[in-house]
Amino acid sequence: MWFAAIFIPNFMIQAIVRYEPELQMQPLAILAGEPANCGVIAVNRLAKKSGVTPGMTKANAEQFQNIQFRHRSASQEDTAHRALLDAAWSISARVEDAAPDTLLLDLDGLARLFGTLHEIGQRILGGISELGMQAHVAVSINVEAARVVARALSGISLVPEGQERRFLETLPVAMLSPSPQLADIFERWGVTTCKSLAS
Repeated sequence: MWFAAIFIPNFMIQAIVRYEPELQMQPLAILAGEPANCGVIAVNRLAKKSGVTPGMTKANAEQFQNIQFRHRSASQEDTAHRALLDAAWSISARVEDAAPDTLLLDLDGLARLFGTLHEIGQRILGGISELGMQAHVAVSINVEAARVVARALSGISLVPEGQERRFLETLPVAMLSPSPQLADIFERWGVTTCKSLAS
């Protein structure tokens, strides 16, 4: 039995950009909190490159030029998530709603309908792209391996049967989202992959 994991990176950003596609090419920061205590909770690649990071206050982030600000939108996130569920159900009737940014699909028996595992992955990516979002898709016989790989690698990743451990060992340790202090320690120790961390 094979499973696919769908992960939407930077889900809060993508949920807003769906409605304002022009923000795709602009530095964007998402804010949350009351006006007196408003802070940055998510940034896109361009904002991060400009120096804006999650955890900054809005006042600090406003010191950087050309940053677009939007408040977190629960309604847009909910709409995006429901659209993702519809796309997943168009592939498989067995879908686990794991998190707002993560869905797990049972692919058992779908080869007769959609072809190879890679072709199923392409179909999933295509359906999500039509929603105005980008996704990572990983396919494995181990649902947890699929979930981890989808969070770590872009595009379509097919984990070979029986090679799950070896495949996971090659993943960057950054996919574990260590704290900045821990990431600094890993860098000083030369720990770059999950295998080197386990060692």
